[in-house]
Amino acid sequence: EKTAVETKIDQGASAFGEKVVPLEVLEDSRCPSDAQCVWSGTVRVRAELHSGLGKSEQIFELNKPITTEVNSFELVEVRPESRAGATIPPSRYTFVFEVTRRDP
Repeated sequence: EKTAVETKIDQGASAFGEKVVPLEVLEDSRCPSDAQCVWSGTVRVRAELHSGLGKSEQIFELNKPITTEVNSFELVEVRPESRAGATIPPSRYTFVFEVTRRDP
């Protein structure tokens, strides 16, 4: 079973009994949409995961899943797109996590 949740800095999103709360963008090295890049770059986000075992802090990187005892969380999309020479304020970021329920 799989679902996608959308969230912002300091706002949580829940799926399958667990919650992810992005706290801070540590890195946004995505290739700007108006530039040519050799490397597509990535986004790293510090976030809290709230699960049945309590709260833990994790570093999510674009397209790299983090697994809890119940689910797998993967940061699959970050908006808005990066633009050359523009800084995105933290409040403007939107994060899309794909949550996959693991088979018991």
